[in-house]
Amino acid sequence: MHRNRTRSHAARARHGFTLVELLVVIGIIALLVGILLPTLNRAKESGRRVQCLSNLKQIAGATLMYCSDNGGAFPGRAGQGADSIVQDTRADTYYGWIAWRRARDPITGRNYSGENGTGFNQNITHSALTRYLGAKQVLHATPEEANTVNPALESVFRCPSDNLSYRPQGLNGGRGEYRYSFSMNIMFGNKAFDPAALGTTAALIAHPHRKMNQVKNPTDKILFMDESELTINNGENNPTVTPDRVDNFTQDYSAIAERHELKSKRNSQDARGNVAFADGHAEFFTRKDAFLRKHFDPDYGR
Repeated sequence: MHRNRTRSHAARARHGFTLVELLVVIGIIALLVGILLPTLNRAKESGRRVQCLSNLKQIAGATLMYCSDNGGAFPGRAGQGADSIVQDTRADTYYGWIAWRRARDPITGRNYSGENGTGFNQNITHSALTRYLGAKQVLHATPEEANTVNPALESVFRCPSDNLSYRPQGLNGGRGEYRYSFSMNIMFGNKAFDPAALGTTAALIAHPHRKMNQVKNPTDKILFMDESELTINNGENNPTVTPDRVDNFTQDYSAIAERHELKSKRNSQDARGNVAFADGHAEFFTRKDAFLRKHFDPDYGR
């Protein structure tokens, strides 16, 4: 009798798991993955959000150092020569806070050299902030080389969660796609806000190049934002745009990126993302508040 029970146990041992038992194990594993994966994704994105915030803080700090060395004046707001105060003809570029105009697009390979008579042929080290971010200017030999001269510096101007391959189409007039993540408040260049004209194209008026001592309540004023892939098209953002443009992809609009919330939202929906302020600090900030005058207008306040 004892010998028969031993043989029965041995037979079961040789057969291993039954189908039902195997399905139960698989079900338990799938359940654990379903529980743990969102937590792991959130932890991973949290790390990326911290890196993105650190990048913005570095850029804001470098900007303030630039101002100190240049009579208090901020660098050009767009990185395309529109309001830059220094030109280096050797590098065939103007010094804006970022140098993004490429002769050849780093993702599509499209050749933009000479389109619309622009002829811009920048690389990232042409940024006015380069020396304040611990790098040196490089004069590249070919359009292809422009995209690889300093990968470490390139990464400072990008959010690690940004989908660089997606950018709005048709808003840049042949200037090329903007392959970075951050944009500068247009009013820190050579523009000012006319509140009487809000909602019209006249809301922005000409202004002498903005200086640090002209910024009221700098701890409240957004200098840079991590901008949404759905709206970013150059190195500047305009917080005076009208609400009717919010979800219209054919219109220029600026929205704080929602990517760190791990939930896609329309531009008309509130979201939180990273911004840097005119005093150099950076924080996770709400999208709708970025359109309040107390946060975007350097001339507003006591």
